[in-house]
Amino acid sequence: MKKALFTALLCFSVSCIFGQQFMWTTRAPMPSPRHSMSCVAINDTIYALGGNNGTTTLATAEAYNVQTNTWRTLPPMPAACAEMVAEQVNGKIYIMGGYDATQGGSLSSLFIYDPATNSWSTGASMPGPRSQMVSCTLNNKIYVTGGWPNSYTNLFIYDPATNTWTSTGNASLTNGVMQVNCGVAANGHFYVLGGRYGTTPVNYNQVYDTTTNSWTTKAAMPAPIFVCAAAFYRDKIHVLGGGTDWEGYFNLRNSHYEYDPVANIWTADSSIPIKLSRQSAITVHDTMYMLGGNGNNATATTNYASGVVYAYTPLPVSTAVNTVVAEKLMSFYPNPATNQVNITLEANSGASENTVLLRDYSGKMIIAQNFAGNTVSINTSNIPSGIYLLTVANGSSATTEKLVIMH
Repeated sequence: MKKALFTALLCFSVSCIFGQQFMWTTRAPMPSPRHSMSCVAINDTIYALGGNNGTTTLATAEAYNVQTNTWRTLPPMPAACAEMVAEQVNGKIYIMGGYDATQGGSLSSLFIYDPATNSWSTGASMPGPRSQMVSCTLNNKIYVTGGWPNSYTNLFIYDPATNTWTSTGNASLTNGVMQVNCGVAANGHFYVLGGRYGTTPVNYNQVYDTTTNSWTTKAAMPAPIFVCAAAFYRDKIHVLGGGTDWEGYFNLRNSHYEYDPVANIWTADSSIPIKLSRQSAITVHDTMYMLGGNGNNATATTNYASGVVYAYTPLPVSTAVNTVVAEKLMSFYPNPATNQVNITLEANSGASENTVLLRDYSGKMIIAQNFAGNTVSINTSNIPSGIYLLTVANGSSATTEKLVIMH
């Protein structure tokens, strides 16, 4: 009876249950591992700026080309900083505030990078020093709120055209978050998510409307999280990882939540590959990237600067289960499996590093690991009986097939 039930369930395709599927894959790591940096995207390039390598605040600036999967080094910033914010307006990058203990703590500086001339300049200083704030760009102006010190709740606006700062006056965060978590521009509004109030992480979700100069509280995040990453991707706000202690270095998470700004609803997505906090996330074209962070493996609980880069992309349509493809990327046995699955890649797979993913039918990530060579085995002895999705990817190619686990 059990085998008959599994056989019947195998008749369904993934698209019938999920629709579009997504996967995490690795990309070329950052040359300079770090956390608490800022990232900005212009065309095909992600700029990774500043940060901390675990012991030292950096002035490092590096650029990643998403098409060639390569990094290059840029001239360093005028001064080191971490926990700052960065935005791009009309092809120039603006870096505001931040923290550096050797400069006395929180900063009020504004650095401007021009990719066209590969050079740095300075702009008007912020109204006051702050770090751990959030920002977004709306209508070619930069909005900044939150931060440390002094429990900043006012919203400040920087106009690159006039190089001036203004305040919105009485507009402030409705819940008075001191050190906020992540800010995202979505559908013409400024969303501020999570953060820390005193020493306690919070699950706030607050949105600023530029037309009414007012804040509104929306559906709370599923969990209180501090120093995670967020990006607007495919009409949803994605919140990735983070920490739940008061510094955001410990009790790391690999959670991945999606927020629908229109429906005001949160859902859980497939977990990120490793536990991370203080990382960056950004969308380029139809891919969401996650870069750097604190934490080097699934059990990391210490201040560690990571150089990892992950890409979150749709699975190619040709990888849907039950689709026949001309060249099969993998074979695996046994199926059904009990204690172990052995996977073999075809000889022409062509990648030096591959990724294997195992998800259940709710989309929850069970296993995500990288491997070199053409063979890998995964332990299934502690995974409950059921039907799972086994994906192997190398570069731009991926294959997903159904795997039955029976105990």
